[in-house]
Amino acid sequence: MPVWIHLSNLIILKEAVATKYPGGLDAFRTDYRTADPENHNQEDGELFSLSAMDGGHLQGDAGRLIDMGFTFDEVDGAGNELALLNRYGGVVARPAWLRTNALYAWHQDCPEPLQEKVRSISRMNMDTFIAKQESGEIPLGTWVE
Repeated sequence: MPVWIHLSNLIILKEAVATKYPGGLDAFRTDYRTADPENHNQEDGELFSLSAMDGGHLQGDAGRLIDMGFTFDEVDGAGNELALLNRYGGVVARPAWLRTNALYAWHQDCPEPLQEKVRSISRMNMDTFIAKQESGEIPLGTWVE
């Protein structure tokens, strides 16, 4: 289930959160307010996404997670459990599991129909995109079905 790409994002594997974050998934959800509609942090079936206006704020979050044992290698990112993703700068040390387009990020195990849906959205012209977004057909957040 893809997550919306904000200006800066820290994408984190949920399976790593479950085993490495003190208190697991529930504590992470509480600490990062993923259910708060006033907050842009998101989660889907496989990922958490923390969002900010610039990547500097998220580097601190990434550092704390790395200190907890989350895997992050800037040179060889294939095995990373988290990724820094900037809408206009791309991914730092891309993990093998991360897929993206200009609007969404998702795990390689995301169901194929949802992957195709977000790929087709990125090919829409702006007028079609805005009309579908305003009608509620396209979420500016986690895509769930």
